Amino acid sequence: MRKYLILSFALVAFSRLAAVAQDAHCGTDKMLNEWIGNDASRMKAYQDFLFEERVDSSFENGKLGKKTVVIVPVVFHVIHNYGVENISKEQILNQMETLNKDYRRQNADTSKTRSQFKSIAADMEIEFRLATKDPDGNCTDGITRTVSELTYGGDESVKELVRWDYTKYLNVWVIHHIGMSNDDGTIIAGYSRFPFQTSSKTDGIIVDYRFIGSIGTSSSSVAGRTLTHEVGHWFGLLHPFQDGCGSTDCSRTGDLVCDTPPVESANFGCPLTSNSCSNDSPDQLDNVENYMDYANGSCQNMFTAGQKSRIYTKYMSGTNSRASNITSATHEATGIFLSNPCAPKADFHTSDYITVICQGSAVTFQDLSWNGDITDRVWTFEGGSPSSSTFEAPVVTYNSPGKYKVTLKAINAQGESEISKTEFIEVLPAEANIKSPYQEPFESEYSPLLWKGLSTDTYGWKIKTGNSNSGQYAAVCVIDASDETGNKYNLYSPPIDLTLHKDLSPKLSFHLAYSLRSSGSGERMVIYGSDDCGKSWLALTGLVGASNMNSHSGNNPDWVPTSSSDWKVIDVNLNQHSFQNSTHLMLRFEVTSAAGNSIFIDDINIDQFSLSTKLPEGYPDIVNISQNANNSGQFTVQSAPTTGTIHMTVVNAVGETVLSLDVPENSEQQFRIFAPGVYILRFDNGSRAMVKKIIVAQ
Repeated sequence: MRKYLILSFALVAFSRLAAVAQDAHCGTDKMLNEWIGNDASRMKAYQDFLFEERVDSSFENGKLGKKTVVIVPVVFHVIHNYGVENISKEQILNQMETLNKDYRRQNADTSKTRSQFKSIAADMEIEFRLATKDPDGNCTDGITRTVSELTYGGDESVKELVRWDYTKYLNVWVIHHIGMSNDDGTIIAGYSRFPFQTSSKTDGIIVDYRFIGSIGTSSSSVAGRTLTHEVGHWFGLLHPFQDGCGSTDCSRTGDLVCDTPPVESANFGCPLTSNSCSNDSPDQLDNVENYMDYANGSCQNMFTAGQKSRIYTKYMSGTNSRASNITSATHEATGIFLSNPCAPKADFHTSDYITVICQGSAVTFQDLSWNGDITDRVWTFEGGSPSSSTFEAPVVTYNSPGKYKVTLKAINAQGESEISKTEFIEVLPAEANIKSPYQEPFESEYSPLLWKGLSTDTYGWKIKTGNSNSGQYAAVCVIDASDETGNKYNLYSPPIDLTLHKDLSPKLSFHLAYSLRSSGSGERMVIYGSDDCGKSWLALTGLVGASNMNSHSGNNPDWVPTSSSDWKVIDVNLNQHSFQNSTHLMLRFEVTSAAGNSIFIDDINIDQFSLSTKLPEGYPDIVNISQNANNSGQFTVQSAPTTGTIHMTVVNAVGETVLSLDVPENSEQQFRIFAPGVYILRFDNGSRAMVKKIIVAQ
């Protein structure tokens, strides 16, 4: 008989995991499905988790003979990149209050429990307290804060950044968003590990910052019930819709709890009249107010006595349980009964998270110190006015270009902490050092220094050799089929002074190469401009793979350009938003991944003329230029007849003018450039102009 149960349940288990394909809120089953995979030993562990007959003699049929409330120590690990995901302590305390009220049935909305379920609604007799001691015995307020870009969909990887002993603490990681998504593309608000999946590296709960508590970045409709739900999984509870309507044997189907009516699929909103299954006896409405369904947080308000019994009879004793989390030794080690004020840990940022500003601009700083309430603080601002402050949110003006250090000392009665961030504020000059005309072929050793946003990760913008339009290098936004759809990658230009063109019509033009991986819209690229040093951005143009970005026809997985015919010229009018008057225009190339192919750009040009401009037939160049065969740095420039005097300007790769000279019409002059590199030559006779690129070898 036991063999039969295992064999038949192997099919049931996979149907149970597949039943949550449309889950828009919880990723626990999806994570479980991936964890089991085709591993027979893990499948057996899951079967044992569901069906093993481990019963604590203190409990029987939901009548719990407990004499004390169970208390679980908790730590919140906030993983942030100084964005909105760095939620406040007040929001975490709000979540803790909700969690405790929900598990003690002290929540104000118990009055909303419908009459047919009031008799089975249970006080779970479980409470949660923030730890006051970390694993090393140091003082903590039960919250850690770690700066990492893994907050953006890092999922399991964030656990490598910080984790505390899972046998003592319930670890809750708060991140910007969960990278894993449902098969239908809907977001996952949180996910947990079941007791039988306990591991020192993985145990705990991950929650999207928008679903913590009901204040701050969350809302009253969420009501903090996402964590209530995930903690239910952490204790071992399943979804009531786990097998759909399942069978009539309530102990072997669904969530394996007999007083929760079977549910065909997850309930959303608050459908109080829903009765999706009729195979229960007596036939009952769906218990949509149950915390383990998916109704709105404002609709959920109860656990059942059967769910309480399952937690205590199976997951509060023995191995693969939460028994070690609730012992008196754990309580002492985590300090949950102590009032233990801590010295602060200093941290700060700017109020708008912008650290690059224009000369003469003001910055408002914010004190983000944590782990202890701050009573005093001392700021020091290198290059700023004022140079120091004791305010919580000082406003500082920077009048000279450069990169400056900021220091904060946070103080309270328990101690003090200091943090310094060197070159934290970058002040750009009122007029950019780089002047138009400007060309970026990505051949210069300065290019990686001038262009920001280059990635060291697998995906994103890089300057790579090969597959270029000219020379050896191009800028490539690396994307492939394994990249996450929706990831955004930004490449930022250095500031460029366009005032030479203020009476003309400056253009941005560049060569682009891209091919679709498969049918569909493909990647997107939006080009933005800013003339306030990146504080605000205005869209200049948008390119979409299938419509106006393709430079190569067909669908070609992992495509790269191999010839000049694979490239197209993109022209962008810079007269938009009065950018022709900008003394420090910055450009941003933002690519949104569709898990398709990489995007290549090369030979960026900012001038009055487009890279694609061709002179009419019979319209000769106003000059010819030749390079001395014996000396790569020596050139001869020859003007055409009837051109008038031509003014020549030589600009290096960082936009500095290194040479200017006048060439009379129908004459010849020589010039020499000593430093190796890429140079742009601009010729202008007042009515016509042209641009040439030259390379001076070593």
